[in-house]
Amino acid sequence: MADDVKEYEITSLESQMLEYIRECQQVYCCSPTQREIGCRVDRCVSIVNRHLKKLENAGILKLRGVRRIEVVSASGDRKIRND
Repeated sequence: MADDVKEYEITSLESQMLEYIRECQQVYCCSPTQREIGCRVDRCVSIVNRHLKKLENAGILKLRGVRRIEVVSASGDRKIRND
C-alpha cells in the first residue's frame, strides 16, 4: 500500500538555505532576510523567494514576514530526501 505521506526531494540549494536559516535562528534568535539568504547561497532574491515558496508548499517551513521563517519539518512529519 502506498505511503500517504508526501515525499519532497530537497535540492542542494534548498538544503543550504535551510541550514543557513537554522544557523541564524540558533545564533541570532531570528531568521535571515531573503536578501541575506541570497548572499549566503550566491543567488538573487527572486530565486531564493521561489525556493522558499516551494519549501512552504511542501510543508517544510512557513513564511511569516520579513524575518520570520518557521522551519516546520526537518524529517519528522514528512519525508524529506536531500540530493
